[in-house]
Amino acid sequence: MLQEENTSTFLASEAATLSYLRDKSDIPVPEVFSFCPTHQNDIGVPYILMSKAHAKPLASSGWDNNVDLDEGA
Repeated sequence: MLQEENTSTFLASEAATLSYLRDKSDIPVPEVFSFCPTHQNDIGVPYILMSKAHAKPLASSGWDNNVDLDEGA
């Protein structure tokens, strides 16, 4: 199980990465409206509040997740 400090770091990194990608690229990522990586907020849990992602699921794009990584070794 992740410790609270690691969880906070991961959540803050995810929010920052989404914001960076939205501002600096054409990758369709949700807009981050607000986030708090700690329990020190009105709802008492870490959160990211973001817009709905308008994209299609990776599985529907023909992506094969059963690739043999040892195939070329």
